[in-house]
Amino acid sequence: MKIKNPFRFSSLRSVLITWFFVFSILPLVLISWYSLRQFQQAIESEQLQRLQSNGREVAVIVSDYYQQLKNNQEALASSSQFVEALVQSNRRFLKDFSYAGLSLSFLNSASLYSPSGQKLLILNRDRQNNLQSQFIFSEDQVLREDEVKHLANQDELGTVVESNTDGLTLVLLSKFKNTEGEIQGYIEQQIDLKSLFLMRVKNKIKS
Repeated sequence: MKIKNPFRFSSLRSVLITWFFVFSILPLVLISWYSLRQFQQAIESEQLQRLQSNGREVAVIVSDYYQQLKNNQEALASSSQFVEALVQSNRRFLKDFSYAGLSLSFLNSASLYSPSGQKLLILNRDRQNNLQSQFIFSEDQVLREDEVKHLANQDELGTVVESNTDGLTLVLLSKFKNTEGEIQGYIEQQIDLKSLFLMRVKNKIKS
């Protein structure tokens, strides 16, 4: 008597389902995975290009502010009366002259130092964006030794530091020299990058 195999049709069905999966579903999965991978790489490449572009824009903006601070120093250094007032520690003349020369710039504060590195005057912007002055007579407020040492061989020292308002501050410390190259005084200028800087970055990125 011939015995029928009860798994014959079941096995055939399994084979058909397997081949259907191999020739239909699996290629679709592979194509979908490949397309998704290509899309992900394209997005990552675009994001990288945007970050690189934004980085260049940030560098341009910082360089622009840095140049403005240099221009401020050069404008003050062009006045022999101002340089003489630094040597003589004439705080009142320094205040009036600096206020007229720096009031329209982007800086948030400026400090003037004598040839020995003693702080003579501070100019700070108030909430109304006006420059306010303060005479300094304390002998303890002087330039740091490493700053003086650096400026003995270089004309300026530029840094970006964290500010007290959880932002960044661009600081440029420069020296004034006479025609013989002797140091006649120093100026430290600061620009708060938290407000104007971020606004300019945002505008650059949008454009």
